[in-house]
Amino acid sequence: MADANISPYDIDGQGFKPDDYFQKLLKECSLKQIMDKENEIIKDTQALHSEMQTLVYENYNKFILATDTIRKMKSDFKQMEDEMELLAANMESITVFSEQISSTLQDTRQKITKLSGVHSLLKKLQFLFRLPSQLKTKIEEGNYSQAVRDYTRAQRVLEAYGDTPSFQGIQKDCHDILEELREKLRAQFNSREASARELTESVELLLRLGEPSEVLRSKFLSHATLRLHDQLSLLHQRLDLGDQDIIEFVDMGSSGFLSDICLVVASYNDIFLHKSKGDAENNSESKNAAAMLQLGAFVREHMESYFLVIQKRVKLEQMDNDGATVGPRGGALLVRALDRFHRRLQAIDTLFALEKDLARSGMEVVLEAGHRQCSSHLEALKTHFREALTQVRLGLVAPPSPGIVSEENSQHGTGMLGISLQDLLTSLISSIVGKTRSALQDLLAFLQADLSFGLKPGFRESFCIKGVREGLVVGFLEHISSVSASLCAAQPKGGNPLPPPPLLLILSKLCLELAGSSVHVLMSEAEEFFAIDGKVTSENLTSEADVCNKFRSVAQQLLNNYVRSQGLAISQMLRKSVETRDWLHSLEPRTVRAVMKRVVEDVANVEAQVGALYEEGQRTKRGSDSSRRTYSVGAGRLRPGARTTPWSGAPSQLDSSLAPNLQRLFYKRVDAFSPAEFSKVSVLTGVIKISLETFLECVRLRTFGRYGLQQIQVDARYLELYICRFVEDERLVYFLLDEILRSAIHRCLDHVLMEPSVVDSICERG
Repeated sequence: MADANISPYDIDGQGFKPDDYFQKLLKECSLKQIMDKENEIIKDTQALHSEMQTLVYENYNKFILATDTIRKMKSDFKQMEDEMELLAANMESITVFSEQISSTLQDTRQKITKLSGVHSLLKKLQFLFRLPSQLKTKIEEGNYSQAVRDYTRAQRVLEAYGDTPSFQGIQKDCHDILEELREKLRAQFNSREASARELTESVELLLRLGEPSEVLRSKFLSHATLRLHDQLSLLHQRLDLGDQDIIEFVDMGSSGFLSDICLVVASYNDIFLHKSKGDAENNSESKNAAAMLQLGAFVREHMESYFLVIQKRVKLEQMDNDGATVGPRGGALLVRALDRFHRRLQAIDTLFALEKDLARSGMEVVLEAGHRQCSSHLEALKTHFREALTQVRLGLVAPPSPGIVSEENSQHGTGMLGISLQDLLTSLISSIVGKTRSALQDLLAFLQADLSFGLKPGFRESFCIKGVREGLVVGFLEHISSVSASLCAAQPKGGNPLPPPPLLLILSKLCLELAGSSVHVLMSEAEEFFAIDGKVTSENLTSEADVCNKFRSVAQQLLNNYVRSQGLAISQMLRKSVETRDWLHSLEPRTVRAVMKRVVEDVANVEAQVGALYEEGQRTKRGSDSSRRTYSVGAGRLRPGARTTPWSGAPSQLDSSLAPNLQRLFYKRVDAFSPAEFSKVSVLTGVIKISLETFLECVRLRTFGRYGLQQIQVDARYLELYICRFVEDERLVYFLLDEILRSAIHRCLDHVLMEPSVVDSICERG
C-alpha cells in the first residue's frame, strides 16, 4: 500500500522521476504553461538554495562561538590550578613556622597560666573583703537584686571557709546586712501599694535568701486576692450603675481582672515552680504538687466569682430589671461580647492548664446565654401567637365591609363575619412561619464563622439541638398544639369564655396545615441552617412524625368540638321551640315555623364557614324516589284524614306497621357525636345529626293534638327539602325525620296527617 501511494509526478516525493514528469507536461500543457512552470521551479530552487546558505552561516557562527568558549575555559582552569599549588605551598610554610613558635614559647606559657590563676584568686579574695561594704551600698541604692546576686556568688565560699578566722568577720557582717535586707523585702512584700513587679521581685529575692516557699506562697496569693477583689468590686459597681454596654463591660473585665489574674499565675509559676528546678529541695515532686494545688484552688475561686459577674451582666442584657424576659434582646452586640469573653479565655487557656474546668465553665456561660436567647425568642413567639389569636377573634367579630355582596361573603366563607376565614387562616399561618424563620435567622448570629465558640462541637450540639430545634422550633409547635387543645375543654383554663366556633374551625385547619407542610418546612430549615444531622442524633430529637401526629389529633379534637358546638347551638334553638309550644291545642298549620327557617339558615352559614376552609368531600350517590319513600311516613301507611289507634287489630294494619319497625332494626345505629372527617359534607352531617337527634328527643317528651302532629309533619317535610343537600348520605336525614314524625304519631291523641300536596304547598310558601 505504501508503494501505491508513491507518485513519479510528485516533485516533493521520494519516487519523483524528472523524465516522466517532463513528458507529462509536454502532453498536457501548452508552451506558455510549460514556460510558467519552468519559472516557478527556478524560483523555488533559488529560494531553497538561499535558505540552505542561511542555515550554513548560522551553524558556522555557533561553531566558532563554542570553540572560543572552550578555549577560554581551558585558560581559566590552568590559572586556577597554578593558584591552588601556590596556596598549598603557603599553608605548608605556615605550619612549619607555627611549630617553631610553639616550641619556643612552651616554658613561658606555663608561667603565664600560673600567674593568671594567682591573679584570679586574688580578685576573689578582694571581692570577699569588699563584700560587706558593697552590700550596704547596693541596699542603700535600692538595688536589692544586685545585692542578692553578689552575696550568692560568695555564699558557697563563706559557708566552706567560715571557720577560718579571717573569714568569720566577713561572714558575720554579711549575715547582719542580709537580715536587714530581708526585713526591707518583707515590708515591700506586705505593702498594699506595691506593684506587681515589686511584689514579684520581693518574693524571688526572699526565696533566693532561703525563706520557706510555703509561707511565701500563702502570702503571695493573699496579697493577690486583695488586688483581684478590688477588680471584682469595680465590676460590681459598673454592673449596678448599668452605664456601660456589654462589650465595654467585658473589655473592662478582660483588661482588669483577667490581666491581673494572668499576671499572678505567670508570676507564681515563674517564682515557685519554674525557678525551683535548679534547687533539689524545692524541686521535689511533693512540693511542686502542693504548689500547683494551692494555685488551682486560688484560680478556681476567683474565676468562679468572675463568671458570676459576667453571667449577671449577660442576663441583664437579655432581660429587664425585674428579671423577666421581654423578648429577644442583645442580638449582635451580645454575640460579639460573648465572643470576646470566650476568645480571651482561650488565649489564657495554656496559662491555666492546671485548671481544666475553666474552659468548660466559660463555655457554660456562653451556652447559658445562647439557651436564654432561644427562650427569649420562644416567649416572643408565644406572645405573637397569642396576639395573632386575638386578631383572629377581632376579625371574626368585625362588621362586614360596606359594599360587599352577601352572596360573595357566603362564597368566601364570610357569612356574617367581616373577614374571610381563609384570609384569617392564611394570615395566621404566614405570621407563624415568618416569625419562626425570623427567630432562626437571629439565632444564626451565634454560629458565625469568625466566632471563637461558633464551631466548637460541644457548643453546636447543645445550642443547635437542645436550644434551637427542640427548645425553640419544637417548643413553639407544641405550644401551638397545647393552646389549641386547651380550647377544646368544656371550660377553658383561667375561666375564659368559650371560644367562638369559627375560631375552632380556623385552628383545626391551622393544625392540619401545620401537620401537612409547615412542620416539615420549619424543622427542615432549622436542621439545614444549624447543620443538625437528624440521622446521627435521632435518639435525642423529637421526630417530625410525632409532632405532625399530635397536630392531626388536635385538629380532629377542634373539628369535633366545632361540630358539637354548632350542633348544640341549633339543638338549643329547636329544644326551646318544642318545649315552649302547646302542641295539644295548636292551630291548624298554615306555614312553616320560623325556627325551621332559622335552622336552615344556620346550617347554610355553617356550610359557608366550613366550605371556605375544607374541601367538599364525597357524597353517597342518591337513590331513586322509591328507595327514598322506604324511609318516609307517607299516605300509603297512614291515609290522610284516617283515624288510627295503636291497638288496631286489622292484619293489614299490623303488617304495614311492622315494615318500618323491621327497617329500623336493621338500619345502622346513628351516633350523633361520632368523629367528623376533614371535609365539608362530613362536618355538616355531624351538625345535622346532633340537631335532628335533639329534635327527636324533644318530640318524644311532648304530647300532640291533631294540628300539633300536622305542624311537625310540615316542619319535617321542610327540613327534608332543604337540608338533604348538605349531608353526605341523605338516607340518614330521611331516617331521622321519619323517626321524628313516627314519634310524634305515637305521642299524638288524634292521629290524622295532612295531604302530601298540601304539605308541599305550605313548604313552598315558607
